[in-house]
Amino acid sequence: CDFSVMHTGSPARQRFASRLVTEVSLAAPTWRDPRPFDTVYFGGGTPSLQPLEDLGRVLDACRTHLKLAEPWIFLEANPEDVTPDACAAWRGIGVRTLSLGVQSFSEAALRFLGRRHTADEARAAVETALAAGFDTVSVDLIYGLPAQSEEVWRRDLETAVALGPGHLSCYQLT
Repeated sequence: CDFSVMHTGSPARQRFASRLVTEVSLAAPTWRDPRPFDTVYFGGGTPSLQPLEDLGRVLDACRTHLKLAEPWIFLEANPEDVTPDACAAWRGIGVRTLSLGVQSFSEAALRFLGRRHTADEARAAVETALAAGFDTVSVDLIYGLPAQSEEVWRRDLETAVALGPGHLSCYQLT
């Protein structure tokens, strides 16, 4: 699960939504499948850092240029971005599944992975997301870390399951 990190205020992040809106309008005329799209997935990074207005602009472009059924909208988020206000805003633009990049409930694993959140903050984020009323809350965990014991991995799984998310994704480190 190797990925680059871009700071919120970077010019590239600021241009991203505008370029994506343009790409939707350029790609739409060549789409030949008559079936409507039923899913919009904001992921592959941390779209929860993207301003809400930008997420809304992308959704508006999809609605304008694509044949769109009542879409199931997914959003990936880091636990540190999850607040009651953020959840309410995401729900307000139609997000139905919130996928949380928890990665681990082990402090040592989180430090190794360079995560900004703690295990307690990860648990609180899951609880906040569940309380916000998303149709599905998903928890992402990473396994296969150097020196990760079976016991630590089992504790991560047990903690995640005990929180009661609707979905659990497990990814190998490499």
